[in-house]
Amino acid sequence: MTFELAMRQFFGRKAYHIADLAGSTRSRNKWLRKALRKILKDVDDLDTSPRHKQMLMRELEEIDKALIGIEVPTWGLVFEFFSLCSRFLGYDFLQGARSNTPVYHQSLNQHYIQRWLEGRSALKNRREKKDAISVRIRLVKSLNAEGFDAFHIGLIMNMTEYQVKQLLGADRGRHVTRRSIGRSLRSRRSPSGR
Repeated sequence: MTFELAMRQFFGRKAYHIADLAGSTRSRNKWLRKALRKILKDVDDLDTSPRHKQMLMRELEEIDKALIGIEVPTWGLVFEFFSLCSRFLGYDFLQGARSNTPVYHQSLNQHYIQRWLEGRSALKNRREKKDAISVRIRLVKSLNAEGFDAFHIGLIMNMTEYQVKQLLGADRGRHVTRRSIGRSLRSRRSPSGR
């Protein structure tokens, strides 16, 4: 189960029900290498010093090499992951000193998405509606309940005030269909309104 949860951190629902693949060397290594490629791309986008980025990429490449042809994870692989963690936390030069300080930033949109996700378990209620419109309606209702007006909700959600009011109308008994909301969102994206 730990394998599946680790992969779901990177791939979400695409990695759902893969816990049994942890026992298959080929499948496990395929998923691990796929995660490493994703981490490499993320590291490449980091705003850090060239040396720090270089050292992070070097650690990732060492882990990738260690996974090739390995049947059973070794202590060497575990140590490579510890080394990678130390690099992410800013340790360098094998002196036990931090030469970089990690700083995390969260946009307002990410903040509200996190708050919404915090109320949910990773394994909770699979029958819940998962389509984009249902999620958007729940987020808009949540923001409205916190006291935000349609204009500010639109700013937070990157929507027009009209679209927000349509979604809030679904809460007040008005007939708002996914088709009408979808049309409204498409008209906002295309200048011709098609």
